[in-house]
Amino acid sequence: MAIQGQRIDNFRAEYSENLLPTMNGSVVVTTGTNANITYDTSKVFDGLKSIKSTYLVGGGVDVSVFNISGYQTTIKNTGSHILSYRLLKDTEDESIGFWVNMYVNGLLVSNRIIENDLNNTETPILEWNCYAQSFELTAGDVITFTFESISDVIGSVCYLDGLKLEYDDRFLGTPSIYSRPLIAVIDAGSFTGWARYLDATYTVGSPLAILSGVRATLTNNAVSKLETQLPDGVTSFFNDGTQKILAIENGDSYNLSIRFKAKMSVLSGYFDIDLDIGGAQGIISQESILFTRGSGTEQRFDIDLTVFSGVTFVANGGTLSITPQNGDIDIYDISFVIVRTHKAK
Repeated sequence: MAIQGQRIDNFRAEYSENLLPTMNGSVVVTTGTNANITYDTSKVFDGLKSIKSTYLVGGGVDVSVFNISGYQTTIKNTGSHILSYRLLKDTEDESIGFWVNMYVNGLLVSNRIIENDLNNTETPILEWNCYAQSFELTAGDVITFTFESISDVIGSVCYLDGLKLEYDDRFLGTPSIYSRPLIAVIDAGSFTGWARYLDATYTVGSPLAILSGVRATLTNNAVSKLETQLPDGVTSFFNDGTQKILAIENGDSYNLSIRFKAKMSVLSGYFDIDLDIGGAQGIISQESILFTRGSGTEQRFDIDLTVFSGVTFVANGGTLSITPQNGDIDIYDISFVIVRTHKAK
């Protein structure tokens, strides 16, 4: 018989290591079609994302069962352990049933099935409700999970986040204050990354000739990726089809380093270089550059632009362009490095 998850309102003010890994594996639905179950970033308890269940069938039928690939831990110490997690529902008219099944060495027994009743009278809405249970575990046990849920109202939503498994060697009895998995600190650097692209169209012998005052795009149609160390889950910072720089998430920040050689037809010529994301915002970063060499003499440039991404940048991408303000300019041997310096929360 399943045991009841105990809703926790007060936590022990002690630090205790979270033995679970970060919630990064794929969400795999193994049974049922009553819910659409995906990662979500709009509502999170802590960290980057939660798991959102949107119910497509009402009446408390057709239970959906899902797991998180690779989500497991090996117990270090024999003794009492506390499993806690957070559930949130977004309206008060539905009753949601949510089960957490804890497998020990691949085996599931009834006293490791935790039933949680998010009913329409006792469960606060739009708040992260913590549920917990205690278990006796043995050093070397491998712990995995599956999750099940139903709802009696079509279109209702439930979020899962803030999972924690802790070794209760401090007479806690109830969960301690939530702490992130230690691996989350170790992996923090994977949110940043960079890529270097080459615009092979404009090489020596076939430079881009720009007349005075004419704005021209640096990235044309022969861009190739030379080197890369991309963040986890990111496949590219550049769209080869649209010839635009990509912003991954609303709230990211990026450094754009544009490198090229140029010749101008006048002494003390200057030009503007910018990133244009279109829409009402248009140009979001621009710098004016002085050409200090003589007419027809090559000068090398390495120009950095710092930009922050909003919804327009994410939707439209950005175009790098250059506009000479006096004289003609030839540009060639163009490469640009895109660095994601901060990931949106």
